[in-house]
Amino acid sequence: MFYFIKEHHQPGELPNLYSIFYSTAHHLKQYKEELDEKVTMVFKEAGFTEGIAWVETMLDDDGHFYLIECGYRFGGDMENICYEKVSGFNSIKWMLDTAMGVKHTAKDLPAPLTTAYKKCSAAYHLFAGRDGVIAGIEGLEIIASNPNIFPDMPKGVGSRVYYHKCMGNIRIFGETHREMVECIKLISENLKIYDENGEELYIKYDDYEAIIEDFEAGLAEFGVEL
Repeated sequence: MFYFIKEHHQPGELPNLYSIFYSTAHHLKQYKEELDEKVTMVFKEAGFTEGIAWVETMLDDDGHFYLIECGYRFGGDMENICYEKVSGFNSIKWMLDTAMGVKHTAKDLPAPLTTAYKKCSAAYHLFAGRDGVIAGIEGLEIIASNPNIFPDMPKGVGSRVYYHKCMGNIRIFGETHREMVECIKLISENLKIYDENGEELYIKYDDYEAIIEDFEAGLAEFGVEL
């Protein structure tokens, strides 16, 4: 296990419409105690022997973790590019090596995640707030000029978009969680994707305090100072 992420939705939107995925350590101790050995057992039973695998879990209302699904691939969070900056492990290269037949040994594995990282990575998913056609996109050059922001916009001017479908994804890195949050603010304040009526098309995330409180709770669980 080399990374642990959490998902957040914009308040007022569907709770499973995750606008922000980010690395955290909040509840990591509990996950390690309750579920990590079971996940390892699932991987062994499934025959996962090399490469990258991913699991999604739910911390339910009863206060316990439950394993929902897993895949022998990267997860859907899409923040892998920035995670190397956090953990020092190039998971993309590892996966490509595996696909090309390059063999690795146990000594090549990253250090297991057992504590909180101060550095933070995130992915900002740009979900459409309604059906429409993109008439203009502004601010991409502003956010792309930040060395810690990596936009990926498959949808462009003239593209038809659909309610609650993803139009693009922006990866973010921060030396601290607060630096990462400032990047989210920069995106929400400057990136405009609008229709022919000049109305915004994507759901903007602005629940910044939720991320800060969650991340700092994770640091506190491991006694890591701010």
